[in-house]
Amino acid sequence: MYLVCVWKTHLLIMDESSLLALSKSNRPLSVADPSLAEFYGLSREQLWQLAPDGYLHITSANFHYLDFALNWVNHIKKAGITSYVVGCMDSRILLELNARSIPTIDMHVGVSKNDLGWGSKEFYKAGEEMVRLNLAVLQFGVTVIAQDVDTLWLKDPTEFWERYPRADLFCSSDHYFSSYKDDGLEDSRVGTVANTGLYVLRPSAAEFTKEWLEAIANDELGWEQRTFWDVYLQGYKHLDDDPDRLFEVYRGKLLMGLLPTSTFTSGHPYFIQHLPDKMGYEPYFVHATFQFFGVTGKRHRLRDAFLWTVDPPEYYDTPGGFLAWDFDVPEDLLARSPPKNLTSSTLDDVQGHFNLINHQLTQIRNALAIAKVLKRTLIFNELWCGHDRWWNSHNGLLPKVEMELPFVCPLDYILDLKAMKPEQTAEYDPELEPYIDFRESSFLRNERLPASVRESEVRVEICESKPNECANGVGPAAVSTVSKPPTVYLSANLTDVELRKALQSVGSKRLLRFSSMRNTFAGFKSPREAAAFERTVAKWASIWCCVEAVENNFGHVWLDLFHDVLPHTDVHGRLWNETHPWIPLRGP
Repeated sequence: MYLVCVWKTHLLIMDESSLLALSKSNRPLSVADPSLAEFYGLSREQLWQLAPDGYLHITSANFHYLDFALNWVNHIKKAGITSYVVGCMDSRILLELNARSIPTIDMHVGVSKNDLGWGSKEFYKAGEEMVRLNLAVLQFGVTVIAQDVDTLWLKDPTEFWERYPRADLFCSSDHYFSSYKDDGLEDSRVGTVANTGLYVLRPSAAEFTKEWLEAIANDELGWEQRTFWDVYLQGYKHLDDDPDRLFEVYRGKLLMGLLPTSTFTSGHPYFIQHLPDKMGYEPYFVHATFQFFGVTGKRHRLRDAFLWTVDPPEYYDTPGGFLAWDFDVPEDLLARSPPKNLTSSTLDDVQGHFNLINHQLTQIRNALAIAKVLKRTLIFNELWCGHDRWWNSHNGLLPKVEMELPFVCPLDYILDLKAMKPEQTAEYDPELEPYIDFRESSFLRNERLPASVRESEVRVEICESKPNECANGVGPAAVSTVSKPPTVYLSANLTDVELRKALQSVGSKRLLRFSSMRNTFAGFKSPREAAAFERTVAKWASIWCCVEAVENNFGHVWLDLFHDVLPHTDVHGRLWNETHPWIPLRGP
């Protein structure tokens, strides 16, 4: 027997076991508020139809985060989770998700359809409305699993919740280390704060949730995470003998658990440390935190980890083709890049790190220039760092983190990904502000890359030792088919005009792979193009943070993609020349 019921424009089909669960869902309301349920158009029958096992995954988004919402749903489905819903904060995302038959709730918020911006009034408003929606659901005896839209599930966590039947609520944290060597709950005394990017509220936490919502309304900022801390920490008590590592919160009324960093991971443990792999656990959950450039940085991290599922086919076979190169990272630079002193953080301690970074930046600058010249999309390589990056001073590693140095670090540690993806308005002039598209370092290993790209590769050998035998840009280069892939040989240090001419013979190939990006590019013949390239690309270097701040209160150091071009003036107006070559300086 099946019951077909329309709920928010979606057809939901229930079998007999689901109907039985629905009949058992008539639990007393913890904090009854009929007006709240009416506001969202919710009923007990609808919710238990959507979540027959009593667990409901909820995220929320406005239209700006549509791709994140779709990625979240794709991972939910892949993990085998069937009870989920997306709270829609504007009408446009509601229509888009409804068209895809994704379960939705109209939150009637009416926030901007654009980026809410961390710390903005609309950002805080979105958090408050999520708590309000959760309270409405809790009234009907359903456990809420609330999560930010920049999260994803790798496997169904239901068995984890059921390990801890005494817990009233769970929350993820900003832990970047594990307080135990197992996959159990964290020690509540470790000192880092709960992060409401993922929290689980059982019906017994409805009163807490109601007080939390009231606290948000009375908070100066209306920030749901800060008020979450304020309310749950009332009467906080660590329980030394609790077998599950639960602890008392909310004036002793509730038991709470901090989710394990080993399997409910934030950005640093997952993307930088690879902590689940090191500890031997399969993670349930990933939250794309601990990166530096907002949604652009989050997308890039997820793509690089093969966790971004919503790029269209043309992302993997773009017009113009791709450009890759063999990265040169000398062993001696790697060996000298970690901190000299593990007890301090000075400019002298980080010199080896910057030597390693600058060696890579030179190659990146040349690669960006050649990608612009050839109108190709640049594929980045894995980068190496000798020191970690944080928001405070450190001695190469974050406190309590166990990680080998040097390490493979993400692109947002070195380049400003947001600056590299400019808003191309009607006034945008590609000559004055060249746009160079790029792809993540794992791109060529992605299973979605079509065979037509993989099989259309040409190797470009830069032959510094035999320049007379290599194409010099006077005419198209000859293509050698002796080896596979086919190869062309180019003289070193060609200009943009010479490169275009030499590579005309392989212009139709989907992938060009250069053997090197050192001594490869001699510059633009047009002073206007050269100036436009430098003016734009110079802004793409990011900062490294941080050494100990001094009297001017700066601890960060700006990277410079033109560090080895002398003389030159950097984006902060500092002149570097033969007498005063680039060195790491604090600020501005």
